[in-house]
Amino acid sequence: MKKNKIRKLIHSVFFRLLVAIVLSGIALTIIILIGFSALKQDHLEALGSNLVRYTHYLVEEIGVPPDRTKASAVARDTQMVIRYHSPNKSWTVPEDKSIPNFGRHYHQWYNQNGIVIGSNRKGHFIKFSQNGGQLFFWLDRSGGAEKKAVTRAICFHLTVAIILICSYLYIRRVMQPIHWLTTAMNQFGNGNLTYRMPLKRDDEFQDLAESMNKMAAQIQNLMQAKESLLLDVSHELRSPIARLKVGLELLPETEMRASLQEDLREMEGMVTEILEAYRLHRFSDRLNLEKIESNTLIRTVAAEFSGRSPGIKVTDLSNCRLELDVKKARVVLRNILDNALKYSSKPSKPVEVTAGSADKVFTISIKDYGMGVPPHLLNQVFEPFFRADPSRSRQTGGFGLGLSMCKAIMEAHGGTVHIESKEGEGTCVGISFPLRS
Repeated sequence: MKKNKIRKLIHSVFFRLLVAIVLSGIALTIIILIGFSALKQDHLEALGSNLVRYTHYLVEEIGVPPDRTKASAVARDTQMVIRYHSPNKSWTVPEDKSIPNFGRHYHQWYNQNGIVIGSNRKGHFIKFSQNGGQLFFWLDRSGGAEKKAVTRAICFHLTVAIILICSYLYIRRVMQPIHWLTTAMNQFGNGNLTYRMPLKRDDEFQDLAESMNKMAAQIQNLMQAKESLLLDVSHELRSPIARLKVGLELLPETEMRASLQEDLREMEGMVTEILEAYRLHRFSDRLNLEKIESNTLIRTVAAEFSGRSPGIKVTDLSNCRLELDVKKARVVLRNILDNALKYSSKPSKPVEVTAGSADKVFTISIKDYGMGVPPHLLNQVFEPFFRADPSRSRQTGGFGLGLSMCKAIMEAHGGTVHIESKEGEGTCVGISFPLRS
């Protein structure tokens, strides 16, 4: 789960924008450092020339060969340590100071005409060769300068961190409408066409949000118009169907009359189911809660299908006291059991009903061994007028409204209905009611 979240974050547009800004900042920093390095090199070359001249003044003032007394005066005035070394004598002023052994750990940035200028992490030096001896001028890095350098480094890193945090927050704010869009798509996909994206921006994302809200409103209007048309037609059909039934009763008993009566019963059933589905959808949130034993509910509904092939086998029932709308719960069970029997072949195993509770949820499972539902159709089974049998043959019957009603009723109870199926092996439908304390 964590790997999926990390992978999703890495592939997100937000993360890519952040990486692009960070890499751009690093690239700009490298370019600036290279530029400053080139400027520093030019500066050091100019500084080296001036230091050489300054060194000649110091050497002339100290004398050739160097005079220790004059060297002490120069060291006192310049705050430097001066050391002279030759085969005959060696001295350092001030006497309580010393010049470190450089070895190879120093940076040499000037070496001409016997004068070497360089530095290491402890300080800067000038080495002057004359008459077989060497004269060193050493200047310690001051403690104050070191502290300033550390302070500047800390301030630099803090500034970079603040810039990155501000960039992160700004990009997150800019990309926030994408999360709104994802939420809206999920809401629309779940059938909630009343959801609207918030309009809090004055940019292209606001235009996108307005377009999405307008699209949702248009789809909602189309769905309502379709539903209204269907209801109006269903209501209007009741009267002519009633008149036709009366007229058929006056006809003599013939095969044609029986066929017409069967067609009328089918039409009347379709109209009744459409109107009942609308009523349940419209008023599914109005529950008349009652307490009932789960075993009583299941066995009562299962008994209504006695004699239907291939039969119903009720096993492994964990009895529980439920608080629900009994009439609507029976509609759910009746529809699911009817589908299970309808799509089972006669020689198949009986439909199995099991029930149990876990984690404050009571689940009833209905499993059949019939034709099953193709995997690509599983997401559509709860849509109105959907049928897994595209031929809509009379053998399977129905109008594709049963599972849609079941979903509405279960959501009104705060429960869920889910389906698992393998084509050619059967289907298992689970309905889960929350256990109220």
